Amino acid sequence: MLMTCTNKGCLQSNEAKLNRRTNEVICAECGQEIGGITDTFKKILDSQGQIIRAESKSMSVQCNSCKKKCDIDIKENKPHCSLCSEELQLSDTFFNMVKTMVEKESNE
Repeated sequence: MLMTCTNKGCLQSNEAKLNRRTNEVICAECGQEIGGITDTFKKILDSQGQIIRAESKSMSVQCNSCKKKCDIDIKENKPHCSLCSEELQLSDTFFNMVKTMVEKESNE
């Protein structure tokens, strides 16, 4: 579905995509959120498959704070939600496994 970007400096017509994780419509040209999009229009984009298909990291979990599926960021040797930055409650065993996988990915 073709739409015009509302961001200053862009204003291009393009096939914007819905970011399911943040529920924002993103301009394909400038990569910024297009404001003023209704929930109905977002549902249409989703049903037509006009969504951002981002590669996720090795592990994703449900965040208790923002209630969204998120990747795990490691800050100060603790797991944090990649979306809202709140600390995640993970078992020590699972967190150690995630740390090991992240270290392997960063070395590749």
